[in-house]
Amino acid sequence: MRDGKWWGSRVVLVLVAAMLLTLGVAPVDAKMFGKKKEKEKEKEFVPFVPSGAWEAYIHDNEGRDRTLVQPVEQNDDQDWMFLRFTDYKGPRGRLAIMRVENKSVNPQSEDDEDGKVEVPLQQIEDLFSTSLFNTNRFTLIERKRVQSAMAEQDFGASERINAASAVKVGKLLGADYLIIVAVNEWTPKKSGFGVAGIGQSTAEVALSFRVINAASGELTFSGTERATASSVNFVVGGKQAPINYSLQSCLNKGAYRLATFLKPQPWRGSVADIKGNKVYINAGSNRGIETGMKLTALAKGEAVIDPETHMPLGNDTEAIGTLMVTTVNETFSIAAISQGCKGLKKGDQVEIAAEKF
Repeated sequence: MRDGKWWGSRVVLVLVAAMLLTLGVAPVDAKMFGKKKEKEKEKEFVPFVPSGAWEAYIHDNEGRDRTLVQPVEQNDDQDWMFLRFTDYKGPRGRLAIMRVENKSVNPQSEDDEDGKVEVPLQQIEDLFSTSLFNTNRFTLIERKRVQSAMAEQDFGASERINAASAVKVGKLLGADYLIIVAVNEWTPKKSGFGVAGIGQSTAEVALSFRVINAASGELTFSGTERATASSVNFVVGGKQAPINYSLQSCLNKGAYRLATFLKPQPWRGSVADIKGNKVYINAGSNRGIETGMKLTALAKGEAVIDPETHMPLGNDTEAIGTLMVTTVNETFSIAAISQGCKGLKKGDQVEIAAEKF
């Protein structure tokens, strides 16, 4: 008798599911990242309290701000979906996303006739641009400008990075760093089951991120991130939502890694022009420059060449004085000479003095 009631309840659930589908009710995705383990439920909640410095935190699906667990590998993939950053007061580096490559080695013959996984490269680039922008530390160069510079300098899609082309592209774009993203794994449906229209599936994404120093053409950062997501939802039209969640988590991980890696790297701008005591700098509010900032003027010396690769490593510089930013426009700023700066000329460099961001 009890078995009959049990089966009866299951039939009711199936009928309700079918009715919801008929009515067009949206898929249930409340458990998009799967059932939590008991120990995860009991994990201590540590509220996020801003320290005044730039830092990352989690704004969870319950609307609470909590501290990002350190080391960051201890955070669940679900947590990375809700990654946030505090405001940042300081100069921002200029990044150019050069390309997103598909290197997936997980062919799934059911996806298309060729047995290859279809990867939305443009969508990935757009989402990653947003993730980087949301760190509040970077200015991103427009895609059209990047494509034009790549075509002009023949910055191809080969595995080997041409340092000379990277330097030329960097100069054309005025970029500090060039970014290349590769899709190493794209598995929309790693596992799953379904009963009468109710299904569960797991998706997994693995992406690698490379950062090239635009001044030297050298690879300065390379790392890989991975994220999974699962759901208990109504399968509609064969579409599986978990891949979108695992992708966003993976991209947020990559943005965090890049932002924390580039954080201690020195920011530098260039002298665009000099008129009397006014020094025009090629960075304005679009790059985080503010009135009152103190700058160190750096006389640009001879280029330093790598004796093995014969590639430029940058220029020798010498501090020759200090400047004070007096006027800030969107794309440039004006600074007054505070001390020294004898021999300062167009093309010399400036960097932030005194304050450390």
